[in-house]
Amino acid sequence: MPFVEIKMWKGRDKETKKKMIENVTEAISETIVCPREAVQVVVIEVEKDDWAIGGKLCSERKPG
Repeated sequence: MPFVEIKMWKGRDKETKKKMIENVTEAISETIVCPREAVQVVVIEVEKDDWAIGGKLCSERKPG
């Protein structure tokens, strides 16, 4: 039974996350030929103050 963990910044609405989970579930199900009901997805939302790239907090990075 596949288990997918998605970590992303906080701020997306419920409908956006729902669509993402549906798309990920479908992709996994089709790719490895397993029932959709077997695919588990967990979304972990992280504040930009708690995530860094290249030694800089994402909350302090310039877009782009």
